[in-house]
Formats: sequence, C-alpha cells, structure tokens
Amino acid sequence: MATRPQVEAAIAAIEDEGNNKASEVRDVLTKLLDYTENDTTGGGSPSSLQPFHFFNDGKAEKLIGRRGNSVGAIWYSFKGLEGESVNFTFKIETNSESVFTYLFQVPDRLFSTLQKFFNNNAQFKEEMSFAIPIRKKNNINEIEIGTLSIKLSTQRRVALTFVSQLERTNAIKVYTSLQFHAPKFS
Repeated sequence: MATRPQVEAAIAAIEDEGNNKASEVRDVLTKLLDYTENDTTGGGSPSSLQPFHFFNDGKAEKLIGRRGNSVGAIWYSFKGLEGESVNFTFKIETNSESVFTYLFQVPDRLFSTLQKFFNNNAQFKEEMSFAIPIRKKNNINEIEIGTLSIKLSTQRRVALTFVSQLERTNAIKVYTSLQFHAPKFS
C-alpha cells in the first residue's frame, strides 16, 4: 500500500516541461489510487461501505395491530450504509383509536440488514426510542411530541409503538425521518 509521502514524492518527480515517460505517470497514478483505495480513516476503506435502500415503491403497506387486524397504512424508505447507519423515513396513517403498537412486514434482506443495527449492542437489543411529532389524522394542526419506539419483531416484522396523549384518543398521522446507528459501546 502506498503512503501519502510516497505519492507526494512520485508526483514531485514528474518534471515540468520535461521528458516524462507514460510509464512514470502511470506509476504515479497507480500509487495515488493505491493510497486512496486503502485509506482506512473513518473505520474502513470506501470500498467496504455497502449502501442499501429499501423503499416500498410509493405503495402503502398494511399496519397490523396486535390482534392481527389491519389498523392503518405505512409508506417507508430505509436507506444507509450496511452496519454503519440508517435513515428511516416513513408516513403512517392509522384508522384506530385504541392501538398503540403497529407492525409491518419487510423483505428478508431488509430485516437481516436491520438486525445488524438492533443486535449490535446490548442496550439496543430491545428497542430504540425517538421523540417525534404526532398529528391528529382528521386535524393536522393538532400536534404534539410523542415517543416512538422501534424494535424488530418476529416473522420479518418491524414493531412501532407510539406513546402520546393524542394517540390514545385519536387516529393519528405521522410523517417523519429518523437517522440512527448502533455503535459497539464497551
């Protein structure tokens, strides 16, 4: 692997208005590529960062209540870098006034990707919680800050639990984006 001083020396050896051979220039460019591709600052080489994006193509997925009945709809996008970070953008509309936990099914590959975030650290094995705005479905001007807890359920499902006074008495509407990662704390 080339080091920065080696790349700088190779660049300096190129003569201005000189008789530089193509092989010398190729050597400098090769060293430069070797240096940039093998730079491990930030936890790994850029080639080891694998992006992912799961999007339900603008189609609503069913939100399932604890009793297995349909209680609303979700549109979602999960986008991030494998094992590093994820952005979860979603829109939820419920039609139930008494359900607090909603489940939705995700593809196998997304479920296994999310498991890396939720099972990476003992304190995140159960759930992650966020403060989010929650709106009354029939009156979007009525809003309050509630708590959303996310955890992986069985059968490739993600469980979303909302806690707010508004949610307890009304069908709700949520449209927000969350960013998270799960570092290995000692």
